[in-house]
Amino acid sequence: MISTDYDATFFDHLPDIPQSYHRLIFRNGPQHISKAIHPLFIRYGVTDIFGVRLLHRHYLLSSNERIVQRGDVAAPWPLDRIQFAKTKGHVIPSSWLFRNGNAYPYEFSFVAKSENHDPATLLQLNDYENFFSDFCKLLQKYQLCDVLGLCLLDRPRRPREGSTLEINLDADRISINLPSSDIGHGLEDLTSVIENEGSDIPAAWCFYDIFPEERDAGDYQAPTSEEAFRGIICRHVCTSVHHFDPKGKNTMISHTEAIWS
Repeated sequence: MISTDYDATFFDHLPDIPQSYHRLIFRNGPQHISKAIHPLFIRYGVTDIFGVRLLHRHYLLSSNERIVQRGDVAAPWPLDRIQFAKTKGHVIPSSWLFRNGNAYPYEFSFVAKSENHDPATLLQLNDYENFFSDFCKLLQKYQLCDVLGLCLLDRPRRPREGSTLEINLDADRISINLPSSDIGHGLEDLTSVIENEGSDIPAAWCFYDIFPEERDAGDYQAPTSEEAFRGIICRHVCTSVHHFDPKGKNTMISHTEAIWS
């Protein structure tokens, strides 16, 4: 079931990025993403709508706060601000985690009424109940419910040149996307546990069908492991090093590939 209820304890218990990544590697997550999750996305035709996230958090929230992204900025919004924002647009779920067979939202996005937005941002989630259910079954099968979740893609997912740098200011609890150099982390890079402080950790992926013409013609065959990897794009990379500014604010830097612009 796709729940609309927000449970603050779920967010509070999310691991930090290195811990979550270690779990992913220890449980053979990259292989399960390429061989089971990727085909599921293609079978349901949702590669333009959803992606997969490595569950993690960068800071704590109070019980009356939710993480809401508005444009290139994500930050905790108090509930009264969210209620006011709903008079100006839509506050919609944008990331889900899975517990006890159900999907729960844990991050949100604000879409103003005046914006030209992709209809996918306002999709009817009930139309994807079967997809969510089968995705949850895969997570349960491979013991990944505490490692992976779903995220909503609000732009096309095909890769292009360029990327953005997301700077998480832990002291101020905000995330800002800024232009950066190309990252180029694919799922094939997840071959060993990253142990060195400051290493880049892929934290979200989206998919595309590398054989759409063959599929349409009825000649489709399951891709090899190498081909499956080619159909997976990393959309977010976190850096596990912390930088300190003169004011003593703790800054965690991570990257987000601009693959939808």
